[in-house]
Amino acid sequence: MSDEERRAKIVEAKQIFDTYDQDGGGSIDAQELKEALAAADVEMSEEEVASLLEEYDEDGSGTISFEEFCQMQVRIC
Repeated sequence: MSDEERRAKIVEAKQIFDTYDQDGGGSIDAQELKEALAAADVEMSEEEVASLLEEYDEDGSGTISFEEFCQMQVRIC
């Protein structure tokens, strides 16, 4: 993947993330995460989303930051 393609994927991920970060706080909760993944054509059950949240919520906040979201997308997309 070229640098340009990587940048385009990051921009797309940021747009999706920002759309679902409804309060603009820089993180998304489980429901927002499920909606964001669905927007990226990744359908998951609530249990699968909860598992992802637990796995990628590195700071234990109960939400996913943009950085955590990007790490997760690399794995599932």
